[in-house]
Amino acid sequence: MQSNFDLHGDWGFRLGGRRLVVLADVFNLFNQSRVTAYDFETEIGFGLENPNFGRILAYQNPRTLRLGARFEF
Repeated sequence: MQSNFDLHGDWGFRLGGRRLVVLADVFNLFNQSRVTAYDFETEIGFGLENPNFGRILAYQNPRTLRLGARFEF
């Protein structure tokens, strides 16, 4: 099972008759590092055992921060 807690925030203010919005997004806020993929192949060829069977192939993406600005007119 995999879960994420993401967060978004923005703040808009007037700027000379226009509007400027600054924003921030945080993905995987708690920086969870759960496994998303294992090597399930038992053989790599006919009769050849896979030495990597059961090993972890991938984890969740780490915490990521995205900042931005939007100018509205």
